[in-house]
Amino acid sequence: MRPYNKYLVWELDHHPLDRPEWSRDRLVPRLTDALSPEAPQVIRSLFTELEPRARAAGHGPVLDGWGDDLAFLRGERA
Repeated sequence: MRPYNKYLVWELDHHPLDRPEWSRDRLVPRLTDALSPEAPQVIRSLFTELEPRARAAGHGPVLDGWGDDLAFLRGERA
């Protein structure tokens, strides 16, 4: 969504996230890879890292509401 997407790097530089695995140098290339032919693997990897944190933050019921899509994101079915 140009021009807003260009601000992600700026935001991560000026307001870094509190987890090293989500640093600018690690997260931006992974998000770029999510647009590549390897997108399914990259997105599953990002989701499996994010899911436990989302559940710990109280978002488990929302995730569970995704039904079969949740299993798909985890890579449990093709």
